[in-house]
Amino acid sequence: MIRVDDIAKETLYILNYFDSSFVSKIPNKFLGNLKKIAKTSRITVNIDRYKKLEEQEISEDCKDLISLIYYNYVANENDKEEILKCWNKNEEKYQNELNEKYNANDIFKNIHNNLEKHTDITEKSEQSNLPQIVENHSFIKSIWKKIKLLFN
Repeated sequence: MIRVDDIAKETLYILNYFDSSFVSKIPNKFLGNLKKIAKTSRITVNIDRYKKLEEQEISEDCKDLISLIYYNYVANENDKEEILKCWNKNEEKYQNELNEKYNANDIFKNIHNNLEKHTDITEKSEQSNLPQIVENHSFIKSIWKKIKLLFN
């Protein structure tokens, strides 16, 4: 799991590559807080200045923070509406995936199936663990039984 100080450091490092007009719209207090948080980070951020931002290997949390910064400090009203639509669409998709994965009806169905399987296994194992009748006969009685079987 990525740490908050790592996200702050990664974000600050990436902001260095942004246009100064973009960064100047971000409040100094916010940037100062990011710098304070980033001081304890131990990660090394590697950015290839010849690649686009989408092609960089940066964390999803950093991307989220940059999009939040853009939304709060840089975007105009039209951009904000588009971003909000995209976020809402992504949230709806995420909620649908959660509902499919953790659907209460399916969970109880799976529990019921697992109980049935477990019951079958338990019954079989109980049957195999039943004591078997062992007849204790003398050697002569054993021979006598075999002779009887031969004549029958």
